[in-house]
Amino acid sequence: MAAFAKDRHKRACRMLGYALTLDDPGTWGQTTLILSHRLTGMELVSLAFAAMRALEPDAREAVFTAAQWGQA
Repeated sequence: MAAFAKDRHKRACRMLGYALTLDDPGTWGQTTLILSHRLTGMELVSLAFAAMRALEPDAREAVFTAAQWGQA
């Protein structure tokens, strides 16, 4: 990974690692900003798809609602 990954991918992964480690809502908000600058649209779609598929259906619906409409 270190030898072949693009710099922007390494930076995105590092930020994701920080967010997972800190587990703080503010950090997750900043992660959104960083990922949107480091990843392409298709990479973001792929990441979101993988994360959503990992969730149970009720949690998936709650995440979609919060992301789409700003409601929890």
